Amino acid sequence: MKLFRKKNMGALFLLALVSMQVTSREARASDLQSVRLCLDSLSSVHGVEEYERVVKTCFELAKPFAESDSVSGISLYLQTLLAERGLRHDGSREFYRAIASEGQNYFVSHLQKYLGNENLRRLSEVELLDALEALDTAVFYSSLVYAEPAGLGDELRILETLTERKLATPAQATKVFQSLLGNSEWERAAGLTKSWPELGSLPRIRREEAPGPGELGYLTLSADLGTLTLKKYAPTTGPAILIYGDCHFAIEAFRELSAHPDFVKAMLRYGLVVGSPNNTDFAAIDSWRKQFPAFEIHPLYKTGAWFERGFKNTASPSFAFLRNGKIEFAFEGALDGLTEKFRTGLKKIGLPVSGVRK
Repeated sequence: MKLFRKKNMGALFLLALVSMQVTSREARASDLQSVRLCLDSLSSVHGVEEYERVVKTCFELAKPFAESDSVSGISLYLQTLLAERGLRHDGSREFYRAIASEGQNYFVSHLQKYLGNENLRRLSEVELLDALEALDTAVFYSSLVYAEPAGLGDELRILETLTERKLATPAQATKVFQSLLGNSEWERAAGLTKSWPELGSLPRIRREEAPGPGELGYLTLSADLGTLTLKKYAPTTGPAILIYGDCHFAIEAFRELSAHPDFVKAMLRYGLVVGSPNNTDFAAIDSWRKQFPAFEIHPLYKTGAWFERGFKNTASPSFAFLRNGKIEFAFEGALDGLTEKFRTGLKKIGLPVSGVRK
């Protein structure tokens, strides 16, 4: 009888242990799904306060997975970490550099080891999708400061793995495509369009002037829209005007500035407008430059040391007025005080303005 009890006690203990493990796994999966649902809910949130509250909730839900060995857990934590850090947004270079660095450091120390070619084959669809979302966010923040993102190649390999399994979607391909463009990987982005015709086609790149470490690189679209020529921008003498922006607010600002003949004259001779490298609507770029040649928008290739000098490409539009290679005056924003600020900038670099409007 005692032996029977001992045998049964052992069996019951093993049964309880297995039951505890199953329950733990189920709880773990449930907790991960809670984080996913929380992140998904951000797309339907209204108002800044509610957005901040939901982001903080997602971050707290993901914290237990920060040091886990779960690919999904680590990936979800990285997403929520960047979202939570983003709440402190002040638009400064230091902010973007700090958040990009934190995201990249966490990725390298916790997630990258799981994303080698052999490991990718063992990951489930859910794990691959979680990692893809995390990398997309981390690479985005790095592209804002033009830092070399550690996860860009991994992001592409995850998409290739999903494609091999016939699980990839055009939406996922678009995310990777935009990541490649945002990090000046035009050739790799063009290669992706061969597998995903939905992405459209890219003009070929002609490298006329490769920008150096301290030079800004931009692309000029040919008249037939078939070629983008890489050029460098590094004015060292005389006046220069550098503008970043191609969003709705920037377009409205350029329309306003185009009503001033002195502004147009200055831009035609001394100005350069660069826009997002992710803007591939080349027909629209061509139409715009025909209407407003003084404010022709050139896709940005890389900023080089310009970000360090004070040129901001984290707000659109952004304006910098230079003399002898040094930024003398800069401002951001659209129509609020635009004309007077632009006039002030021209005066700071020694260009004449009459204040006459068409």
